[in-house]
Amino acid sequence: MNWPPILDRVVRTPREYFCPIGPEKAREILSCSPADIRDLGHVYGADRTRFDAFDVWNIGLNSGSGRSTPERELRYLGHLLASTDWLDAVEYRLALEAGCPRGPACTSHDWRRPRLVGTSWSDPSYLPGRVRWAATTRRQGMHSRIRLQPILHAWRHTLASYRFHYTHPGLAADTAATRARRVGNCTGLSAVLAEDLNSRGVTARTRCGFLWGGLVGLAHEWVEARDADGRWKPLDPSMAALAATFFSPEYQRFCCGSMLNRLIPVASGHTATVQHWCEGRLLTTYPALRRASGGRLPRPNPMTNPTTNPLMPR
Repeated sequence: MNWPPILDRVVRTPREYFCPIGPEKAREILSCSPADIRDLGHVYGADRTRFDAFDVWNIGLNSGSGRSTPERELRYLGHLLASTDWLDAVEYRLALEAGCPRGPACTSHDWRRPRLVGTSWSDPSYLPGRVRWAATTRRQGMHSRIRLQPILHAWRHTLASYRFHYTHPGLAADTAATRARRVGNCTGLSAVLAEDLNSRGVTARTRCGFLWGGLVGLAHEWVEARDADGRWKPLDPSMAALAATFFSPEYQRFCCGSMLNRLIPVASGHTATVQHWCEGRLLTTYPALRRASGGRLPRPNPMTNPTTNPLMPR
């Protein structure tokens, strides 16, 4: 692999957000040879035995090899988008699962799930330190066009000025850092776009939920702006930024004002996290959303683990 031009497209993770992985994990993500990883170590930095997980995912994203994990996952999502209708009414049977960082030592059954729009829930089932809710959600896509020119100007500016990058959640929450780096994940790009819209006199807010990929749901964020007709209309800058390479120009245009039937929003003002009270402490975790098919409950998935976030390394 010719690493230098690939690394030129990667905005490195600052040291304070570094999440180290070894050469074997990096090779697994990049699907390359041991020699390629040794070569990458030579140009990546002085410490050739440690890489940042987010950097490696961004190297894969920009590698053009077609073999890396991020490329394969995004091309699979692109296949789903190309082979299914975006607006049809659909019903998904889901399992929402979460685990306490204390594992089986936890005896608390005090859990609060996220409020997913259009979703009916079963009573939770428990194992020590774990919880699962079964759910049925009904979604229908929505097609609309943006009328206000300030919304369109902000949208075009965002797509022209920023690229998608896998990003540590702490860094993604820093909007000033996203502006300075000119890259971000769904959290960072949505925050930048919402700020830009508000500065132009447009009422805008960020929303969160899950993007349903057929087997699992990825936590996701986007923007809603109030258009000239008084309606809230969605803007999905991260998916639009990825569309040129992994999806289609048609889907990029769809991201400006229309809602995909694979998007499962959390109620406005709420988050996509699970809250859990354990030994007098409130813990917040990212749940796993997957197709309901039984099976084992998940291992603990704490919010502090940077590899469990939307469109992020796992």
